[in-house]
Amino acid sequence: MKLKKLFTKKGMAWSLGTLVGLYLILMGLVGPWYLKSKLVPELSEDFQLETSIEKLNFNPFTNKLTIENLSAKHADEELLGLGKLIVNVDLWPIIWEGGVFLDEVYLENPRAYIEVLEDKSLALLKLLPPPSEELEEASHEEESEFVMPLVEIVKLSISKGYLRFKDSSNPTPFTHEIKDINFDLPEF
Repeated sequence: MKLKKLFTKKGMAWSLGTLVGLYLILMGLVGPWYLKSKLVPELSEDFQLETSIEKLNFNPFTNKLTIENLSAKHADEELLGLGKLIVNVDLWPIIWEGGVFLDEVYLENPRAYIEVLEDKSLALLKLLPPPSEELEEASHEEESEFVMPLVEIVKLSISKGYLRFKDSSNPTPFTHEIKDINFDLPEF
């Protein structure tokens, strides 16, 4: 008797409404909270960075992820930063085809500090955790099984980018800054 009620118009409407409501709550409220509460500590712990994100939102109606004022510092020096990141995600190809399809990726005020140390290594790479033996063994065993998913970005835009470069490997250290990096890259 209860199964018949589920397949009536009213039952179907309630079921659909419940599913849409759950999607909106999970993707619009719980998802951003979970990402922010997990992403910041993970980056801080794994990469020895003081990471902060001022605002992280996901609009489940438009499938738009927005991150504002992301900063990753080491020893009070900002290594990576973003004023704003907007990603428009196309969810259907992810579900049906298994690839990652992004309609638009917009970076506003991205900042990066790249330093080459005296031993000619990148300072940023020194922050990465050393690979464990178990991880290396597992990666060798699984090399043939891993298939890189298709990643397609319809439009990549960078606005007001900033790059600071320092090379300490030369006898005379070299420093250079590139300001106002702006470009649009379609079909990336």
